[in-house]
Amino acid sequence: MKFTLLLLCLCVQLSAFAQNKLPNNIFAECATNETPYQCTNNALENAVLDLIDEDVISTLLETSKPYFSVSAVFILDANGVVIKEHTQIKTPSYLLTKRIQNYIDNLPAFTQKDSPVEKRRNAFFINVTLLRDTISKNYYVADNLDLKERNIKPDYIKPDEESIYPGCEKSDHTDGVSCSTEKMYNLIMKNYRMPEVDGPLQFRMIVNFYIDTTGKVQVENIEGGEEKFHKGILTAMTKLPRLTPTRIKGIPITIAYKLPITINVK
Repeated sequence: MKFTLLLLCLCVQLSAFAQNKLPNNIFAECATNETPYQCTNNALENAVLDLIDEDVISTLLETSKPYFSVSAVFILDANGVVIKEHTQIKTPSYLLTKRIQNYIDNLPAFTQKDSPVEKRRNAFFINVTLLRDTISKNYYVADNLDLKERNIKPDYIKPDEESIYPGCEKSDHTDGVSCSTEKMYNLIMKNYRMPEVDGPLQFRMIVNFYIDTTGKVQVENIEGGEEKFHKGILTAMTKLPRLTPTRIKGIPITIAYKLPITINVK
């Protein structure tokens, strides 16, 4: 029986939400969705992807055409309105950067969830890497396995201060994050208990979790696999200690991650 956990750069960052254990700003059209925050994340990413067309591709340098990354972060005020001067965007295309800036600047006010006014400032990340298919020449969104197999390290915007595992506080930013990734991996592997199953069997699960403003790890849900496998993951992740909170512009934020897990039973 073999348990394999794929974890890249402390998992793939999806979005960030400030000053609350869970995000409190969402798109109005997502308010009645079963997963309103995931709905909002998906809507933001899809809107940015829709801005990429042949005109944008034509502005890319040849070195960027096999793959390129798009990264943006914006902050909302207490009324759910974008604070334009705090928006950061990183793309290899001046045209795409301009389009994303215009899109973010013109976002309507986000719907507020019930929370005190002083806890309503939020930060959102949009991070995506696109690969060009060598045959069709069309682009598609890369997942963790694509990035790992091609040894691609996306050039995403990083928070001013990332969550760091106890004992990994170092002056070197990258070392602290790598150390945190390794310690989380080792602790989850140590505490995971595989249920009795017949092999051979292989499947993949995605754990959606948050690190909140106090540094506590909270699992939102697990995609794929059966509930008996989920229980082991949930139990293992409750063993994780509090990390230092992530901060942007001095604002402590709750940040969301995806943790891909592959389980092999022989």
